[in-house]
Amino acid sequence: MSLARRLELRLDPDPSRVLLRAFLPSLVVKPTGAESASQPRLDELVQRVASLEQATVEELLEQVRSRFASRHRDQAARVALHAGALPARGPAAQAADRLDPARRALLGCYLTSEYALEAAALFNPSVVPHPDQQGLAEGELRFLLSLRATGEGHISAITFRSGVIAADGQVRLEPVSPFVQEGVITPAARTGDYTVTYGPDTGISERLLFPVTGPESNGLEDARFVAFDDDGQRRWYATATAYDGHGVSSRLISTDDFRRFQVGSLRGGRCSTRVWRCSRGGLGGATGCSAARTGAASP
Repeated sequence: MSLARRLELRLDPDPSRVLLRAFLPSLVVKPTGAESASQPRLDELVQRVASLEQATVEELLEQVRSRFASRHRDQAARVALHAGALPARGPAAQAADRLDPARRALLGCYLTSEYALEAAALFNPSVVPHPDQQGLAEGELRFLLSLRATGEGHISAITFRSGVIAADGQVRLEPVSPFVQEGVITPAARTGDYTVTYGPDTGISERLLFPVTGPESNGLEDARFVAFDDDGQRRWYATATAYDGHGVSSRLISTDDFRRFQVGSLRGGRCSTRVWRCSRGGLGGATGCSAARTGAASP
């Protein structure tokens, strides 16, 4: 007798769920950092926005609002954030500071792109009990799924879903928000680690962990969350893979509530700080891999 029963549930990628990302003109397309931004292109962009007639500025802003507002939560705030993402010491940033609010908002639109984070695939789930077990019937359990979402350019991120297991074993998935957004990123001093924080008004399916640092620039992949209980306090940990297009390294993710995530390198006396680098042969086939130590393991 089989102990497994296949359920009529299917998780499909939704390319209509798009993330607002900062866009800095560059010859190299990477999801992290501003170090490769083209300064002449940025200077010209700011100059062109500054030279527009006021009526044209207002018309373009209204077009953006009417076409994109329904796809994003708090679009204006995100666009304003991108307007301030110019390299701080460049002339473009200095010129942008002199723009009036309408032109600065329009500049933010030009420095924003939509990224369909599930355009290619949605796969590799892990499942743990959800931190919120309110509003359930007797015998039910709410669970949380983490998934690898692969989007345009084959860049991977970690996204989330939730569902409920009923007392009779039936499983139902909870509604998925049409919105998705990045949290507030706070880097840690000198370590390369960082924290991602979401507000209480965001649903679990709106949150994600998108590549932030250089070693993650082509993907933060395959998280496996596990719940740990210590003196009555529950905390979730996951190992994940960082990929920069040439090599892979390990990441440790931890959270108390799936609203605030701490992301960093694995450290400790038993942890090797090795990065695997692979060379490729013809037709994209990997011909060999080697491990390089990137630094001493921390105690």
